[in-house]
Amino acid sequence: MSHSFRLTPNEKEQLQAAMNDERPEVRQRAKALLLLDEGNTFAAVANAVGVKTRKPLYAWLKRWRAAGIEGLLEQPRQGRPPLATEEYRKLLETVMAEFAQDMHLMDAKALNTLMEEKTGVEISDKRFRTLLNAMGYSFKRHREPLEDMPCADTLEGRKEWRRWLKSLPPHPSDIYRWGK
Repeated sequence: MSHSFRLTPNEKEQLQAAMNDERPEVRQRAKALLLLDEGNTFAAVANAVGVKTRKPLYAWLKRWRAAGIEGLLEQPRQGRPPLATEEYRKLLETVMAEFAQDMHLMDAKALNTLMEEKTGVEISDKRFRTLLNAMGYSFKRHREPLEDMPCADTLEGRKEWRRWLKSLPPHPSDIYRWGK
């Protein structure tokens, strides 16, 4: 079944520029509209952009006609507002920077407790770890570059040093650190 959706040259330019947008939803929706303009069916375009039905395409098309590129942005959704507001995230960044030297002494649970004391906002430990990951933080094993170690001038020396390091009992305060 054909459709009568056609873009003007100016609209095509706008959508082609939107294909380089940093927001993935804008790129996906711009691609869908460009594919529709090429004469593809709604079903084929839905398949090409990874949506299960044609329904979102009709909504994107309607929003595009009403608001242009702005209509392709994510719309506010219903649901509980996030506990980790922008202010909370900024404070968390500040705390991470402030306690950078002592962060190896805190796991996510202890850090969450500290944030709860500072803000009064209670977030589950699992959600807090997810938040830290989303912000680019991870609790990684700290490794010294082997080139700085004794006997590191040969491959066999580095292997021997690594075996010796692995034989040591783990001591979390020395080995694991928060990092971005």
